[in-house]
Amino acid sequence: MYRRILSSIINFLNSIGATTIISAEMTEAVGRDIISYLTSGEFVLRKIKRRDGKVFRTIEVLKYRGDDAYLGEHYFTITPRGIVVYPIIPVFRPKKYERELFSTGNAELDRMLGGGILKGSKVYIAGKTGVGKTSLCLQILKENDENGKLGILYTFDESKDVILRKYKDVFDYEPRKLIVREVGDVNLGEFYNMVINDLKLNPEIVAVDPLNALDEMAISTAEFLSMLSLLKRQMEALGVTFVGIYEIGQPVSEFHFTGAGMSRFADYLIVGRHVEMDGELLKAIAVVKNRFGDHERTIRILDIEKGKGLLIGEPLKEHSGLMSGIIQKISQ
Repeated sequence: MYRRILSSIINFLNSIGATTIISAEMTEAVGRDIISYLTSGEFVLRKIKRRDGKVFRTIEVLKYRGDDAYLGEHYFTITPRGIVVYPIIPVFRPKKYERELFSTGNAELDRMLGGGILKGSKVYIAGKTGVGKTSLCLQILKENDENGKLGILYTFDESKDVILRKYKDVFDYEPRKLIVREVGDVNLGEFYNMVINDLKLNPEIVAVDPLNALDEMAISTAEFLSMLSLLKRQMEALGVTFVGIYEIGQPVSEFHFTGAGMSRFADYLIVGRHVEMDGELLKAIAVVKNRFGDHERTIRILDIEKGKGLLIGEPLKEHSGLMSGIIQKISQ
């Protein structure tokens, strides 16, 4: 009886050209309620809990007949001005651009990478804390800035003032066009849409430091990887180079290229770690992946000197032990 009455009401409203919106408490499994069979579109509102205990609102598009729709779950918030939805969906169409190499501004780093970085590619810099990941990222952004091109850095752990102080102390440089965004406690949809809006400014490079913060921001690691994959495809479509920093949290005695299974997404992968050499704790870096061609396969010591920037040593061809963390000279 309930279904027959409801169907009659909906059919009548359709006959007079009215758009009908029905609000109901969900009592059956998703898609199994009577209303599900009578409507052209169905949306489910939920409250979901993140891994840190914070609760967010989401809207799931189950179906929408008569037009294209991005099915799936999206974040939304309720504000004094109304409801704001943060869809994680593609926005930009691919544009034509020259896939050419550009320099990092450091000749030795360029050599390690195989000549530089290809425009529109994805660069991952991974390693444990204190191995120079952020400094490597700032070097790439510095060269971009010196060439008069726009770069955007999304920072979670360090303030804009700290980033600018690093530029002054380490590189003796003051960025002219670099935009530093301090990202607060937002949901994954808000961050995605923040970047999408910034892409309209036509940046050459977009960097995130660290990607771990996005993983923690997501409901699950799978959601994080899905969003990151879509975001990188959007950047590649526009010819924007992406630089992502990932801090590896495993014990120092263990070696990992990246966390969360992200190395497969990288076009270039730079790995850094602390190593012991002749009784001294040093920073070492290596390029372990270049999707587009050959790259140097040696270990180099990285030194960061105040006012001079990154000093990358000669290849340690007579040494081994990056994986173990203890570099030893190979016996002749």
